[in-house]
Amino acid sequence: MNVNDPGETSAVGLDVVSLEIGEHEVRLLLSGEVDLATAGLVVQAVEAAAANGATSVELDLSEVPFIDSSGIAAIVRSHRALQAVDGRLTIGSKSPPVARVIELSGVEIALSDHV
Repeated sequence: MNVNDPGETSAVGLDVVSLEIGEHEVRLLLSGEVDLATAGLVVQAVEAAAANGATSVELDLSEVPFIDSSGIAAIVRSHRALQAVDGRLTIGSKSPPVARVIELSGVEIALSDHV
């Protein structure tokens, strides 16, 4: 796995595809579960995007059927990593179960409060 190359990375149970959607803008398409075993890959992918010049990263979670507190923590860590380079993390599409966890955690509101 080499997250410094744009394209696709994976860990057991999670695939991440990086798409450049504009100048300094990247969408990370996640597919699979985001849990203790895979949350680090999310942070690595966001950090790699930032290292490659992205200042805006969107997480597409529409193909993620499950996220736990480790996944929420990875989103917060990713947000902080982008803030350190004057960047921004947003959450795009979400599967219904993930949308519920994100709503209950308040993480999306917390991200928007730091814009």
